[in-house]
Amino acid sequence: MRRIRKMLLTLCFVLTGLFLMVPAEAAEQAAAPDLLDRKTIAFVVYDHTGEATTSMKEVWKRQVRQAYPRAKYVFLPDAQAAEEANEVLLQFGGDGYPIEKEVLDKIADKTGATVVSLLVVRAMDEFYIQPMFLGGWDDDGPDTLLRVVSGADMYIYRKDTGKYMKKKLRKVETTDIALAVHPEKEIQYALSNLAMTMEGKDLI
Repeated sequence: MRRIRKMLLTLCFVLTGLFLMVPAEAAEQAAAPDLLDRKTIAFVVYDHTGEATTSMKEVWKRQVRQAYPRAKYVFLPDAQAAEEANEVLLQFGGDGYPIEKEVLDKIADKTGATVVSLLVVRAMDEFYIQPMFLGGWDDDGPDTLLRVVSGADMYIYRKDTGKYMKKKLRKVETTDIALAVHPEKEIQYALSNLAMTMEGKDLI
């Protein structure tokens, strides 16, 4: 009898532990509420080149951050923003240019974000060129030139004001390799200018 009672007590402890674990795991999976009650930003990068690295995407995100201070705005998790934005974009033909204001408004509704910023990277190419008849000769021979091709479509939308801006970057430049601006930098500068202009702030 004692043995049966001991087994029942053990089973009760095990079941109680399982019930306590379930809410804890659910709490870990749920997004923690923002204690500062900040507005949210959905930032999504669509890379059609295969050249955009994780570090590049983080730098581009920081350009949006410059216009929306941390004290008042917080970014949605990248995976969440991308998944929910994709659901909306697929209903409107994808990320072909342009993405209209109405589409960004629906993304804002879907994600719950106050600010929606989409970056579509279309070209990031660099080619070395040895000039034969373009001048640039010195005692060491001809200069090495770099041809840089940069292309991106950028969008920012605010749900609370209805303001919408877009920028189309298409740039091909051939210059001395020491003076060349790489594609990721061209995109960085253009996105920063768009975000700062959107909020009426001085360009950096």
